[in-house]
Amino acid sequence: MTEFSVFYQRNNATHTIPFCLIQTPKHILSLHLNKILFIESRQKHSFIHTATETITLASPLYRILSQLPKNTFIQIHRSFIINLENISHIDKSKDPWIVSFHGSEKIAFVSRSFRQQVIESLLSSD
Repeated sequence: MTEFSVFYQRNNATHTIPFCLIQTPKHILSLHLNKILFIESRQKHSFIHTATETITLASPLYRILSQLPKNTFIQIHRSFIINLENISHIDKSKDPWIVSFHGSEKIAFVSRSFRQQVIESLLSSD
């Protein structure tokens, strides 16, 4: 198992729940993907942000992104991946754009090169 792995738990005959296992030096954590607000990369580390905590990994952002469901998680900046289901609003009056999330004061940034992809993803996620 890598430091970050995505699995699907069968809830009933027709419904599965995606979750990830996160391996840190001291723990193995199980986290439902819907709890993730965004994932940030800084100085060779990735930080998984939920409403209540931040989990640090030594895994690069591209490796984490490759395991996440593409219909729910998108890259919005070279340092940010967001969960589309947890966005409360995007402030387009700032540069870079600022993404806010339900139930949290945490924010992420949309770079110019990812703006069109963000708009397309939001329009297709309805």
